[in-house]
Amino acid sequence: MDFPIVARLGGELRLADRFVATHEPMTVVHISELADPAAYVSGGRVVAYDEADPAGGQDSCDGYVAPLKRNDIAALGIGLGPVRAELPARLAAACRVQDPAG
Repeated sequence: MDFPIVARLGGELRLADRFVATHEPMTVVHISELADPAAYVSGGRVVAYDEADPAGGQDSCDGYVAPLKRNDIAALGIGLGPVRAELPARLAAACRVQDPAG
């Protein structure tokens, strides 16, 4: 089952493999290139991040995702295209640690 934002954007948005869609309301998409946007976003928001493979290894990815989860961010989106064809494995691992259902 698609969740509402995927249904609206069609092929332009998809869930990463092995992740489960949330059915929580999403209030706004917040685009950020900050190393730590958690102080500026709160629950129900989607954070869209173009630099979604933070330098510094797994600890850096974990450190990026954990504060977002504590702020009840509904989803984390990354841009895929000519520079990045798939979700960075380190970022996916960090998301799974923060949400074991994913």
